[in-house]
Amino acid sequence: MVELAVVGLYENGCRPREEELALTHERGQLVCHLREIIHRKGGPAAWQALLDRVSEPCRAAFSRPVGTFEWVDVALATELSLAYGRTEIGIRTLERGRAAAREQLTSIHAWMLRFLSPSFLMSNIPRLFHFYFRGGVLEVEHEGHSCATLHVWATGLYPEYWRFGATGWLEEALRMTGAVDVEVRYEEPEGEGVEGHHHRYHVTWR
Repeated sequence: MVELAVVGLYENGCRPREEELALTHERGQLVCHLREIIHRKGGPAAWQALLDRVSEPCRAAFSRPVGTFEWVDVALATELSLAYGRTEIGIRTLERGRAAAREQLTSIHAWMLRFLSPSFLMSNIPRLFHFYFRGGVLEVEHEGHSCATLHVWATGLYPEYWRFGATGWLEEALRMTGAVDVEVRYEEPEGEGVEGHHHRYHVTWR
């Protein structure tokens, strides 16, 4: 088993520049997944009801089927997610994060499961992040055999995504590697400037 070590901006004592933080686009897979959830629950009428609650640019972008690997505007995708999760947004965002991990690691990135261990996953999370998002900076600070801290500097997504969606993704993805007693503790940004958009995830497992 090959274990990769990542030395990134955080470990070098550097910080990203503000112009690097903006998430501008995300893969259509995330919107496709939301559409599937809504279709299962209420069919095409439910999807149309959701589109009726968003702005005209958002409605125009997602009235047609979106390709899995297509780049879509983050601001419009965020508007769609917030319209869907208006009630129980934390629970819904957590569930979507977990479901996205299962889908990505059993379909698009199924090859990774042949090599996947918790450490291998953690080392490859920056690569996965930049496969799904344009913009932002993610670095992994390895702290030992079964613990790490993820540092994400980014703007453009809603707070519940960082608190619940990313946490759910990490928990589910680590369990898929065979890890047990997984704990992900989210630390929200504090401070101003770049540090005001610095999300931390303290992760432990065995």
